[in-house]
Amino acid sequence: MWLVRQPHGLVAASALDLEVIERYRIGARLTCYIEPQRRDEVLYRRYRAIVSKVAKAFGIDHDSLHWRLRLKCGLHRELRELDGAVSIIPRSTTELQDDEFRAYFDRAMVVLIDELGVPPEEIYGPDTWHQAGIKHTLED
Repeated sequence: MWLVRQPHGLVAASALDLEVIERYRIGARLTCYIEPQRRDEVLYRRYRAIVSKVAKAFGIDHDSLHWRLRLKCGLHRELRELDGAVSIIPRSTTELQDDEFRAYFDRAMVVLIDELGVPPEEIYGPDTWHQAGIKHTLED
């Protein structure tokens, strides 16, 4: 979620961010972690919007789909448990440099299209398909 500092405080940067904030009651105290702004904000916001749209269409939680996409695309790490067992957990996309995030974005879109059967036009609309930075074509 992104917030913008205004004279009266922090406010949601977009409708998607406002939707996240509205999950909490007025006056709720939240813990926030401040991170540096991603350089390629446009692509990251597009990713969030696409994942939200697809999650809603499938009736699943945005965070669950984001979690599964990261695992499916190989964006994970091992976590050694106290008992010695090894768990695989997704890495955060905030850890990625811009070029790594673009590559992840491309892989995630392929998973949505090829494995979940989401038509590209449903993700982007016909006018934005090639503007999204996707390296493959519909014929691939």
